[in-house]
Amino acid sequence: MEELVFGGKHFTVRVFTNRPVDYAFPFFGIILVDGELIAGTCKIEEGRKVLSPIDLDPYVTVQDLLDCCEFFLFDTEEQGGYMVGDIRRHARERGFPVGEKTRLFWSSLGVYMGDYTFELVNNTVNLHYYNDDIFRYNECPEFEGRYRGTISVPLKEFVEDALKLSYEYLTKYGPILDELFIKEGLSPTDEELYDALWKRHKNVKKLYREIFSGDSKSSR
Repeated sequence: MEELVFGGKHFTVRVFTNRPVDYAFPFFGIILVDGELIAGTCKIEEGRKVLSPIDLDPYVTVQDLLDCCEFFLFDTEEQGGYMVGDIRRHARERGFPVGEKTRLFWSSLGVYMGDYTFELVNNTVNLHYYNDDIFRYNECPEFEGRYRGTISVPLKEFVEDALKLSYEYLTKYGPILDELFIKEGLSPTDEELYDALWKRHKNVKKLYREIFSGDSKSSR
C-alpha cells in the first residue's frame, strides 16, 4: 500500500492513499503510540503478519490532539472533548482506573469506532485506549489481549507531538491528501477548516511557549 507517514517522538500516523475516498472517513490508516497499535489491527496475509489499517480521518486526528492540548493547558473544566455523557464513568466501564478528580478528555481521534480517554495526572498524560479493531479482527498471537491499555506521555512531549503532527499535516500532508479528493471528483478540504486548524495550532504553540518557557524544533 502507498502511504504517508508523519509523527513525533511518541505518536506516528500512517495514512494509506490507494483507495477511493469519501468524506466520513476518507482514508485507511494506522496510529501507533510508543510502538503500541492504538488504531488498526494485525492480520495474516499470504502467510505474513501485517498491520491492517482502519477507516481514518487524519484531519480529525490532528484537530483533536490540539484540542486536547488546549484543554489541558488552558481550560479548567474537569471533563472535555467529544463525548456526550460522563467520561470518567465510561473509562471505568472500559476497565481503566482513572482518578476521582483528574481531568479527562475524550476523542475518537478520527478513527472509526475509536475510543480514547486522555487523563492528565500532574504533568503526565495517560492515554487510555480501547482498540475495537484488535478486539474483533486480530489474527496475530502477539496482539492477543492488547486491544486495551494505557500509555503515559509527559505533558510537554505530548504537546510537542501534537504541534509537530499538525504542522506537518497543514504544510505538507493535507495538501497531498486533498489532491486525492480532487482526483476522485470530490471537493478538497474547505479553506475555513484549514484556517481553524491553523488557529488551534497557533493557540497551542503560544500556550506551550508560555508554560514551558522554551521553543524546540518539534514545537513549530
